[in-house]
Amino acid sequence: MGRGQKGGVSSAAGRRATARLNRIHLAVARRTPHLPGNFDDVDDFVYPLVLLATFGDRPQTSLGLPGTSEPMKAAWHRWAQALFRTLERESGPLADEAFPVDWSAMIEFALKFESRPYEQTDSGHRVARAMMDFFSRRWFPAPLRAFGNDLTRYLAGERVCRLHRIGGSAGRRSTAACGSRR
Repeated sequence: MGRGQKGGVSSAAGRRATARLNRIHLAVARRTPHLPGNFDDVDDFVYPLVLLATFGDRPQTSLGLPGTSEPMKAAWHRWAQALFRTLERESGPLADEAFPVDWSAMIEFALKFESRPYEQTDSGHRVARAMMDFFSRRWFPAPLRAFGNDLTRYLAGERVCRLHRIGGSAGRRSTAACGSRR
């Protein structure tokens, strides 16, 4: 997806990348009929785009560092909104659905989405653990994989770490590794 967006969402490469992403989403939805509504909830499209757009800013500001500049906030918002308008869900295009109106609205949406009550599940734990292990193995040599796991916990935030039981109580890692993000 990243390479396809290099020229922008409306470029030929961007349109091809978006079409591919839409095909992948619909193929997964067809293969999981036991999960009705999979890839159909608008919020499940908004949230990942908000996370991508705010990814650099949220960890920086949680550490007390300067965040993203106002022009970059506007650019990230425009990118996420433009991409959102090209995505499709099971029941059709998202082009006419609501997307947060600006950067502040994206941050507010993320905080509200993240504060929803979710149940702990064994499958959630397994998926979170697998994603954390994949990230660490992919990007860090063996001696630094523990750091990769800690970085994953920090980026996920304390609430996600607790929910999916990927922080602290097992082994030498503490819940402090989950960071101060909420």
